[in-house]
Order: sequence, then C-alpha cells, then structure tokens
Amino acid sequence: MASDTFFAKIMTPVGKAFEGDVQSISLPGEKGRFQVLFGHAPILSTLVHGDVHVVDATGTRSSYHVKAGFVEMVNNSLTLLAESVTDGVAEGSSADANS
Repeated sequence: MASDTFFAKIMTPVGKAFEGDVQSISLPGEKGRFQVLFGHAPILSTLVHGDVHVVDATGTRSSYHVKAGFVEMVNNSLTLLAESVTDGVAEGSSADANS
C-alpha cells in the first residue's frame, strides 16, 4: 500500500459493496459532508441517506448511494456500515466539487 492511501471497506447486512486501498472518501455525515484522507484522526460518525464518493489507489473515481449508516476511521482503516448500498449517484443528487 502506498503511503498516501488507506484501506477502506463498505459493508451492508448482506455483504461487501467495496473493499480496497483508497486515496480519499467523501461521505454524507449527519452534520454535513466530510472527506477522509490518509492520516485522518480517529473518527466515528453517523451517516445520512446520500452519496459516497471514492477515489481508489489508482485514481479511479466511483460513487455509491447509501441509506444511512455509520463510518469509523482508525489507524488508516475505514469501515462504513450502511443499511443498503447501490452503485452510482442517486438521481437528482449533485456531485461534490471536492469529490
């Protein structure tokens, strides 16, 4: 793993939607969107219905639509647990300028 990436997995009750090394993840937090990068301080946050934007280790961007959940980042390892996850951005959503 490169020094500017971290491990991330996106999970639902039925399995994994994503797992791998990433450069960044932008998330729909309860108090607003936020971005997680390598070296982020430990965090546990609730997520609201919205879009998760992932930039993987190769720079490839992908998006997932989550229906509420939690995210934890500890020791450069991020785990996102959501009620449901679908590929792509929800219809009517706008992508972040920072994602």
